[in-house]
Order: sequence, then C-alpha cells, then structure tokens
Amino acid sequence: QLGLEPNDVAVVSVGRAIRYKGLDFSIELAERARDAGLDHLVFIHIGDGPDFEEFQADADARGLTPHRFRFPGRMNNVPTLLRGCDAAIHPSHGEGFSLAVLEYMRAGLPVLVPDRPSVCQAIDHGRTGFVHRQGDLDSALEALTSLVRSAERRADMGRAAREEMLSQYTWARTAREFQDVADYLAGKAGRPAP
Repeated sequence: QLGLEPNDVAVVSVGRAIRYKGLDFSIELAERARDAGLDHLVFIHIGDGPDFEEFQADADARGLTPHRFRFPGRMNNVPTLLRGCDAAIHPSHGEGFSLAVLEYMRAGLPVLVPDRPSVCQAIDHGRTGFVHRQGDLDSALEALTSLVRSAERRADMGRAAREEMLSQYTWARTAREFQDVADYLAGKAGRPAP
C-alpha cells in the first residue's frame, strides 16, 4: 500500500498535518538525508489536516516526492502499515503525552523524537529510539543515519521499544497511578512518586 521496494528504509509519522506536529522538520530532514547520500530512505506521513497540501507542495519543491517523501493521506489500517515500516519519527513541538509514540513502540519501531519533555518521555535514548535536540537537523540526521545504516540496530531498538511499551504502558498501571493521584488529592495518601 505504501509502494515500498525491498531495499527501502521507511521512516513513518502519523498524525494531523499541522505545523505544531513538526512535519516541516521531517521534510527538511528528508532533504538533508538525501543530500547526505542516505539512499533508499523514504519518509511517509500518514494523516491529513489543514496544512496537508502546503507540506506536500514543500516536499515537491525540494524534489522529495514521491521517492523520498510520501503523503498517502488518511488511512484506516495504521497498525498494519506501521509494522511494514522500519523506524518512526515524531517531531512534534509538544503534547500532553504522545499516544502516537506508544503506537510506534507497540509496532516494534525505534522512534526519533525531539528533546521536548512531553514528546520524549517514553523514549530511552539509544535503547528504544533517539532523542535529538529540538529543531536541530544535525543531531536528528546523526541519529537517523545510525538507524538507516544498521538493520540490526533498528531491529534491536524496535524490539526493546515494543517490550518497553507492553510492560510499562498498561491499563493496570494507568489505573493504579490514577488512583494514587486521586488518593493524594483527597488527602488519603502521600504524594505519589513521579
């Protein structure tokens, strides 16, 4: 469905196509990666939104579409599509807590994120993905290069990401931590550990 070739390394993002989600950063990174000679690297953004056509036009003007950057739009089978990719990127400028990052991890993808606390909190740098400096294309390209050049590293990090997600981000843990906060606010217990 994504038109990938066997040698392609697919870096996926999922979400609304709006500036706040940082898709412009991914487009610039794709251009840098191409100029650095990272052959067979394909960025894919799944989703639509108010800035969708603007992002498409930007990628097209840089000569990235359709071989280096693809915009399939809104799709319904995202979990299946994620499993067909090699890594994920979530360059958002901030969020409460990114469920997309957990979806990437569940699919066994190493995740590249900026060092915004609300975006990177689920990623263990160097083990489940890479945390780069917000807006820093050089540090993001360095991390991306590491992932592109080693299928073994991608697989190891993806496996660690999946294990981390399945063990740490459970409904049972969420319910327990919510109850701890509710008990604290009601004066029934001490302050929960961060």
